[in-house]
Amino acid sequence: MSDELRFTIGVETGRDGRERAALFLRTRTELWCVFSDTLGVCFRKKLEVGREDHTADEMKKDHLGIYRVLSRKWNELCEFLQKPVRFP
Repeated sequence: MSDELRFTIGVETGRDGRERAALFLRTRTELWCVFSDTLGVCFRKKLEVGREDHTADEMKKDHLGIYRVLSRKWNELCEFLQKPVRFP
């Protein structure tokens, strides 16, 4: 399954209209992203025309596999970015 998943970091327009840093997950058939905006964490499924926004609770109920993979990577990325940078 991991051969079928591709992660990228990019920019997505949040529900508040501002551009936000986002983590994208591409499967063979779908494109998802997760980002945080003023309304909280949003999981977004990109469609050919339009998009579907989901809360964490909706993702756990309807898309548990995608939720687990995407939220784990999002948490790892956020944790990494919060670590202080130490130069030798």
